[in-house]
Amino acid sequence: GTREGGRTLGDMAEYEHFEDRIGYLSERNQRCSSLPMFVSALLPSLVIIVSAQTADSYLEPYQRNVTDYKDGPSISFPVRPSIVTETDLVIISWVAPSLLMLTISWLKKTQPKRIFRIFLAFCETAAATFLFVVVGKKVAGSLRPCFIAMCQWDGIRCHADPVEVRDSRQSFPSGHASSSAAGMIFLSHFLHHELQSASSRTSLSSLFRLMVLAPALVAFLVGIARTITYHHRFEDVIMGFVLGASAATYMWRSHGLYNMPCSNRELDLSVSLPGPL
Repeated sequence: GTREGGRTLGDMAEYEHFEDRIGYLSERNQRCSSLPMFVSALLPSLVIIVSAQTADSYLEPYQRNVTDYKDGPSISFPVRPSIVTETDLVIISWVAPSLLMLTISWLKKTQPKRIFRIFLAFCETAAATFLFVVVGKKVAGSLRPCFIAMCQWDGIRCHADPVEVRDSRQSFPSGHASSSAAGMIFLSHFLHHELQSASSRTSLSSLFRLMVLAPALVAFLVGIARTITYHHRFEDVIMGFVLGASAATYMWRSHGLYNMPCSNRELDLSVSLPGPL
């Protein structure tokens, strides 16, 4: 090709491309490593989460007519105590994954910018999940399998506490299934990315793959537990799982976390310049 000072135009273009790449990554690293910038990026998710929780507490769901349920026994199951309580759900879905991801990132000396992006995507996953679940519950107004016992239905109206009455009309989709799926599937994506390099160089590769799937099993069991206590039907749980898993996968991919280097060494390799020009 055409040469200029011993360098081909192709070499010069490639060099300029890598210079631009280095500048871009350096600028992005500084931007993502800034705590104020991280907090400001987090605000929309926090607003959505707080708004969704407020709406869930005060807005009434669609008042579906009880006579719409021609199969009376489908809403006549007894009320049983939750196997996974609300506190348990928060720990399983959000607290435990956060602590595990922080610990692994610290042990691997992960770049701050990647840690910030991971937790930004994690918070956006929570926000999207809460939003879809609350909207779905309020619009559907689906009666729980234990509706009659939960709201103390006498054939004409409910006599239970207003909070219990509201909750008895919010079966679809399952909030437990969606939250656990969102947190656990996000954790599976994280583990897949962090362990794939190790699993390719060891005889324990099958064990690593099972470790990646373990969080999904936890979410699966949380969903099943909701059917055992008659708080949800299987279709409620399935839709909740789909919502949570979809939110986690979309947010992980939309932030480019599959391709973002983890350590400083990987960053150096990802922007290494071509040979002497």
